Amino acid sequence: MKDGKSNISLACGDHFAPEWIVKNGVKWVLDRPAFEDDDGGIPLDQLADNECLFSPGAIYKREEQQELGK
Repeated sequence: MKDGKSNISLACGDHFAPEWIVKNGVKWVLDRPAFEDDDGGIPLDQLADNECLFSPGAIYKREEQQELGK
């Protein structure tokens, strides 16, 4: 899969973020906006093992690859 991003942007908090991103052959799908603490930081403990934080504070979930024939 080639690196790139969706032409469709979705509202994510106060910003807009691509619906999906492909980076290094892995597809990431927008899941939710990141929670900011009182200091404006983004605590990383809100991420699951299959999630990643991309600017501008958007949490993306790794899209699992389906095995052929199942």
